[in-house]
Amino acid sequence: MRTSEFYAYGALTVVESIWWFSILAVVGTLLGLGGSPIPWFTLFLLVAFGMGSAWLFGSDKFSVGSSAIYQAAFALIVVYFGVASTSVGETWSFKVAWPVDMFGG
Repeated sequence: MRTSEFYAYGALTVVESIWWFSILAVVGTLLGLGGSPIPWFTLFLLVAFGMGSAWLFGSDKFSVGSSAIYQAAFALIVVYFGVASTSVGETWSFKVAWPVDMFGG
Protein backbone atom coordinates (compact mmCIF):
# COMPACT_ATOMS: atom_id res chain seq x y z
CA MET A 1 0.00 0.00 0.00
CA ARG A 2 1.29 3.41 -0.84
CA THR A 3 2.07 5.81 1.98
CA SER A 4 -0.49 8.43 0.91
CA GLU A 5 -3.28 5.83 0.95
CA PHE A 6 -2.19 4.69 4.40
CA TYR A 7 -2.39 8.25 5.75
CA ALA A 8 -5.71 8.87 4.00
CA TYR A 9 -7.30 5.76 5.51
CA GLY A 10 -5.82 6.60 8.90
CA ALA A 11 -7.24 10.12 8.77
CA LEU A 12 -10.62 8.79 7.63
CA THR A 13 -10.66 6.35 10.55
CA VAL A 14 -9.91 9.11 13.06
CA VAL A 15 -12.50 11.49 11.58
CA GLU A 16 -15.24 8.85 11.42
CA SER A 17 -14.63 7.74 15.01
CA ILE A 18 -14.71 11.35 16.25
CA TRP A 19 -17.94 11.95 14.33
CA TRP A 20 -19.61 8.88 15.85
CA PHE A 21 -18.32 9.74 19.33
CA SER A 22 -19.83 13.23 19.04
CA ILE A 23 -23.20 11.85 18.00
CA LEU A 24 -23.18 9.28 20.83
CA ALA A 25 -22.14 11.96 23.34
CA VAL A 26 -25.08 14.16 22.37
CA VAL A 27 -27.55 11.27 22.46
CA GLY A 28 -26.08 9.97 25.72
CA THR A 29 -26.35 13.41 27.31
CA LEU A 30 -29.96 13.76 26.17
CA LEU A 31 -30.77 10.36 27.67
CA GLY A 32 -29.09 11.26 30.97
CA LEU A 33 -26.07 9.00 30.63
CA GLY A 34 -23.60 11.83 31.12
CA GLY A 35 -21.91 11.50 27.74
CA SER A 36 -21.07 8.83 25.26
CA PRO A 37 -21.59 5.26 26.49
CA ILE A 38 -18.73 4.04 24.30
CA PRO A 39 -15.25 5.53 24.80
CA TRP A 40 -13.61 7.19 21.80
CA PHE A 41 -10.77 4.70 21.54
CA THR A 42 -13.25 1.82 21.39
CA LEU A 43 -15.11 3.57 18.57
CA PHE A 44 -11.80 4.15 16.83
CA LEU A 45 -11.04 0.43 17.04
CA LEU A 46 -14.54 -0.49 15.81
CA VAL A 47 -14.12 1.70 12.73
CA ALA A 48 -10.55 0.53 12.14
CA PHE A 49 -11.47 -3.16 12.40
CA GLY A 50 -14.46 -2.59 10.13
CA MET A 51 -12.26 -1.00 7.50
CA GLY A 52 -9.68 -3.76 7.90
CA SER A 53 -12.35 -6.43 7.56
CA ALA A 54 -13.68 -4.87 4.37
CA TRP A 55 -10.16 -4.67 2.98
CA LEU A 56 -9.22 -8.21 3.99
CA PHE A 57 -12.41 -10.08 3.10
CA GLY A 58 -13.58 -7.85 0.26
CA SER A 59 -11.00 -9.01 -2.24
CA ASP A 60 -11.52 -11.53 -5.00
CA LYS A 61 -9.87 -14.32 -2.96
CA PHE A 62 -13.20 -15.40 -1.44
CA SER A 63 -16.58 -16.15 -2.92
CA VAL A 64 -19.43 -13.82 -2.01
CA GLY A 65 -21.02 -16.28 0.41
CA SER A 66 -17.85 -17.17 2.30
CA SER A 67 -16.78 -13.52 2.40
CA ALA A 68 -20.08 -12.57 4.05
CA ILE A 69 -19.72 -15.36 6.62
CA TYR A 70 -16.14 -14.33 7.47
CA GLN A 71 -17.14 -10.66 7.79
CA ALA A 72 -20.10 -11.56 10.02
CA ALA A 73 -17.95 -13.71 12.31
CA PHE A 74 -15.28 -11.01 12.53
CA ALA A 75 -17.92 -8.33 13.22
CA LEU A 76 -19.48 -10.46 15.95
CA ILE A 77 -16.14 -10.73 17.74
CA VAL A 78 -15.36 -7.02 17.37
CA VAL A 79 -18.82 -5.88 18.52
CA TYR A 80 -18.70 -8.32 21.46
CA PHE A 81 -15.48 -6.74 22.69
CA GLY A 82 -16.86 -3.27 21.91
CA VAL A 83 -19.83 -3.89 24.18
CA ALA A 84 -17.46 -5.31 26.81
CA SER A 85 -15.75 -1.92 26.98
CA THR A 86 -18.82 0.29 27.36
CA SER A 87 -19.10 2.54 30.39
CA VAL A 88 -22.73 3.30 31.21
CA GLY A 89 -23.19 4.63 34.72
CA GLU A 90 -19.64 4.04 35.95
CA THR A 91 -16.05 4.63 35.06
CA TRP A 92 -14.56 2.78 32.14
CA SER A 93 -14.18 -0.94 32.59
CA PHE A 94 -13.58 -3.94 30.38
CA LYS A 95 -15.93 -6.81 31.26
CA VAL A 96 -15.51 -9.80 28.97
CA ALA A 97 -18.27 -11.69 30.79
CA TRP A 98 -20.89 -9.00 30.18
CA PRO A 99 -23.58 -11.50 29.03
CA VAL A 100 -23.36 -13.20 32.43
CA ASP A 101 -23.81 -9.85 34.18
CA MET A 102 -26.68 -8.92 31.88
CA PHE A 103 -28.65 -12.17 31.75
CA GLY A 104 -27.34 -14.08 34.74
CA GLY A 105 -29.43 -12.28 37.35
